[in-house]
Amino acid sequence: TAFKQAVAEDFTFQRDFPNVDVGAVFDSWVQNPGSPVINVARNNNTGVITVNQQRYVLSGAVAPTTWHIPLTWTQHGSLNFNSTRPSTVLTNEIGTINAASGDHVVI
Repeated sequence: TAFKQAVAEDFTFQRDFPNVDVGAVFDSWVQNPGSPVINVARNNNTGVITVNQQRYVLSGAVAPTTWHIPLTWTQHGSLNFNSTRPSTVLTNEIGTINAASGDHVVI
């Protein structure tokens, strides 16, 4: 698409977000109906954070829909609320993030 071509030519974006395919991110939001709901669960013993997405619906069942959702976070010991650069992109229904174990805040 023209958007993917424009992003491919934007070297600033590629430098700042080398692991994010912004074309796939935008396509998933433009092509999919509805909006995602993100659920997050953290295991304090292992530090593993499980993130899953599902389509928001008021009632009834719908076919599974997957968006490419950029995720960023900060945690106790290295708080940084100034950078919102994606650290990863959730591209499946369920994903995991490895964080420090223990009873620490992760936002």
